[in-house]
Amino acid sequence: MKVEPIEFSKDLLHVVAERPCAPGTPVKLEVGELSLNAKSHGTKKRADGRFDLRVRLIGLQRGQRRALLAMLTEAPPG
Repeated sequence: MKVEPIEFSKDLLHVVAERPCAPGTPVKLEVGELSLNAKSHGTKKRADGRFDLRVRLIGLQRGQRRALLAMLTEAPPG
């Protein structure tokens, strides 16, 4: 599932997704070039029809963590 990362703290990742996931559901996320395994902690519908999804990352490697943090700290163009 392709997602847009919003916030990352320890192993808990907050993303915006196109579809919901029930709590406890294992999910495979595509965040940019990264492919991450996670377990859903819950979903909330947004006003734009997409979903706020919180997941616990599973088996996150050091390089993946660095890449994810780099994505979230990059300044938006403009």
